[in-house]
Amino acid sequence: MSDTDNSDKTIEMITKLNKLNKQTKGIADTLQKIMEKLEKKDEKTQDEVKEEVSNAFKRKNLGRPVGSHSDKRQQYFKMLTEGKIKNPKEMTLQYYQIQKIDDTYVLLD
Repeated sequence: MSDTDNSDKTIEMITKLNKLNKQTKGIADTLQKIMEKLEKKDEKTQDEVKEEVSNAFKRKNLGRPVGSHSDKRQQYFKMLTEGKIKNPKEMTLQYYQIQKIDDTYVLLD
């Protein structure tokens, strides 16, 4: 092997390393963006939670609870116990402070 072969291989290896380095940086940037979005998702405001609950009722064509929070909570609890809502989201149960124990629902105080 001559010096030219070694220098060609060295140049080729450096080129490959540069490409891998750029790809690694790209992956790191993508992961950083994902982590930022996940952190933002956890920081939902009360209005965002209310809107998600509202959208859930719109999609299922159920009557949306109206009135004060305690009235809405009682109406939602009634819908659960009557079987109008079969698979409630955990987020909605937390919002209305309702806990599922086995197959029954209980209002938390």
